[in-house]
Amino acid sequence: TSTPMYVDAQDVVAGAQYVYRVVAVYDGADGGDARVVVGIPLPGPRDLVADASSDSVMLRWVAPEGGGVTGYRVLRRRAQVDDAFIDLAVVVATSTPMYVDAQDVVAGAQYVYRVVAVYDGADGGDARVSVMIPLLGPRDVVAEASSDSVMLRWSAPEGGGVTGYRVLRRRAQVDDAFIDLAVVVATSTPMYVDAQDVVAGAQYVYRVVAVYDGADGGDARVVVGIPLPGPRDLVADASSDSVMLRWVAPEGGGVTGYRVLRRRAQVDDAFIDLAVVVATSTPMYVDAQDVVAGAQYVYRVVAVYDGADGGDARVVVGIPLPGPRDLVADASSDSVTLQWVAAEGGGVTGYRVMRRRAQVDDAFVRLAEVVATSTPMYVDTRDVVAGAQYIYRVVAVYDGVDGGDARTAVTTPSALVASVVPAVGRRRA
Repeated sequence: TSTPMYVDAQDVVAGAQYVYRVVAVYDGADGGDARVVVGIPLPGPRDLVADASSDSVMLRWVAPEGGGVTGYRVLRRRAQVDDAFIDLAVVVATSTPMYVDAQDVVAGAQYVYRVVAVYDGADGGDARVSVMIPLLGPRDVVAEASSDSVMLRWSAPEGGGVTGYRVLRRRAQVDDAFIDLAVVVATSTPMYVDAQDVVAGAQYVYRVVAVYDGADGGDARVVVGIPLPGPRDLVADASSDSVMLRWVAPEGGGVTGYRVLRRRAQVDDAFIDLAVVVATSTPMYVDAQDVVAGAQYVYRVVAVYDGADGGDARVVVGIPLPGPRDLVADASSDSVTLQWVAAEGGGVTGYRVMRRRAQVDDAFVRLAEVVATSTPMYVDTRDVVAGAQYIYRVVAVYDGVDGGDARTAVTTPSALVASVVPAVGRRRA
């Protein structure tokens, strides 16, 4: 033919040397010949694969068939840069051969790797693979989930050059591939909030890809579970020995109950379970379990759906120190005498007395600081108006820290009543 050739696959022995002779034939008569000597290489590694990060490459392969390999030589060449391969390492033969290259790997570069099988010091066949090193990806990606959204935050890659990020999402056990959610412009504190059809109770995998002038770099991934909705509008009303918690049921229904937990701020490392509350239309719970006056507590209420925890709500509340007891007011037309009983437990150093005129004053005004005694009292003569209604507030003070209070309302008698009272029983002249 115009391009004569022949492939010899007849019992070719790896490691052997052969001499081939090609003879020209002219109408059945032999003409001249040409000869060539060739060595048959021993088998090389199989199934060479490369997994690249932005600063390293992991090579893995399968040993050649037939055995006899004592090791492997690993070589590398940077495409479009290096003219020849450079030796990286000699790897001892094992049942699962591999090598990790972290020698000056350049993000964004392309490398060709060559792995040569070695037989008692003699090179056998080789395998080659080409791999692109991704540009650096974002770091420290974290996800914070509510029942209808996920906030993603991450740190920019080292080295700069990032112009933005692609954010993708895949629903675990449902979606086969990632879908693009958004392109986020690069900032010093990159973040993204996903509120696109987030399903409570589902699990999502998020992927954030660094973009360099339109080219994708490395990525980071995070898995997050979306909690079922939690209780709403959690509020806490505290007395010196108990806390009343009230909340609104989650939207969407399905709640079978609530777990109530408590942690003492600056004291407890973890929450402790207080109670399981059955779901009602007006859920509430009163905590009277060793509540310490003057302490601060964090309460957590978790919605429960057929035994599975959903979302939660939290509230912080300070427990007031005990306030004065049995506050009473005796009024004349120009003064009010207040008397009360000291707070239980001791430790009170004084009391703050405050007043507000009903339907007139928006806020309480301070009248006096009263030193703690066994029979505390205070007489208010400051601009007391006859016929007015006042609300008095007495706050227990503990070494400068406000404790609980007591309040009472009183109406002063009018001046006319005050002037008539002494005339009762007089005889007319």
